[in-house]
Amino acid sequence: MTTEVSKPQIATTVRSYQNFINGKWVAPNSDQIYERKSPVTGQTIVQIPWSNLADADAAIQAERYWSGIGAQGS
Repeated sequence: MTTEVSKPQIATTVRSYQNFINGKWVAPNSDQIYERKSPVTGQTIVQIPWSNLADADAAIQAERYWSGIGAQGS
């Protein structure tokens, strides 16, 4: 006798993230998205941007700007 087991039907909300640069959530310069799937259902549960050099540069420039303001205010 064999028993067939099916995957549970679970409603999944897909979480999508953007880059947090200069105090704002911004879309990445690249259209590439990393998706993580649930090991239980196989459904996508999160989407994270693959940031590129332009995204990293924007974040670094924002950090330099804000760290400069902090140093000047001391």
